[in-house]
Amino acid sequence: MATFQKQKKQFILSEVNPGEYSSWTSNKMYLHEENMASLARKLERKFNVDIEFRPQSIAAEIHYSGVFDVENIEEILDAISLASDLNYKKEGNHYLIRRNQ
Repeated sequence: MATFQKQKKQFILSEVNPGEYSSWTSNKMYLHEENMASLARKLERKFNVDIEFRPQSIAAEIHYSGVFDVENIEEILDAISLASDLNYKKEGNHYLIRRNQ
């Protein structure tokens, strides 16, 4: 992968897994210690939904690594709920994610 740095006016080359950069063609999403806020933005764009966290702090506190097949948002949220002791509630195209009480 080549990344251009404007300040230095140079390209930086790095090795990457090309499968991750073309993963959208096979409906996969790769995560590397990604926080919930970042994952939520990806899911919002992919599925045209809104995701809210209560408390908001869990968006930055909880991180994930792994690969998801992104055909169904509820399957992803179910996996996240089991792994992190969270639950979610769906109202239309809005999802509220909370800690289990």
